[in-house]
Amino acid sequence: AQTVMDDVAQLITPVGAYSYSSFVSGNYVDSGSILTTWSPTISAVTGTITASSVTRAKYWQRGKWVTGVLDFIITTNGTGAAAVQITPPVTSATRGGAVSGREVAVGGKLVGGQVDGSQMVLVNYDNTYPAADGTRFVLSFQYEAA
Repeated sequence: AQTVMDDVAQLITPVGAYSYSSFVSGNYVDSGSILTTWSPTISAVTGTITASSVTRAKYWQRGKWVTGVLDFIITTNGTGAAAVQITPPVTSATRGGAVSGREVAVGGKLVGGQVDGSQMVLVNYDNTYPAADGTRFVLSFQYEAA
């Protein structure tokens, strides 16, 4: 039986471009982009983050515009300090864009930063170091590729 979701998928899916299963599995973005997974490196500007894990890292690129989401956990902060550094999926233009989100497991602070070249730099809203043992960050970003 045809469902409302079947009708919606047929309306927004270009003929022959994507399947309904691609739409409902969360991989559908628009009429020419599919989410791509990447493996970012998580580190600190000073010191060393001892253990971290990435839950979700997906992005899409249209021309020079890159948009994505990132969900990661700092299991053990170690001596990490100053700011968290993350490798972006695609090298950005100089001061190419921004990253924003929230820490959702420990303090709940809003976080943000800049995407610049081969790194995203993340700090708390008040410019303090965002990570501690057990912190989890859910982020989104947009920037211009180099």
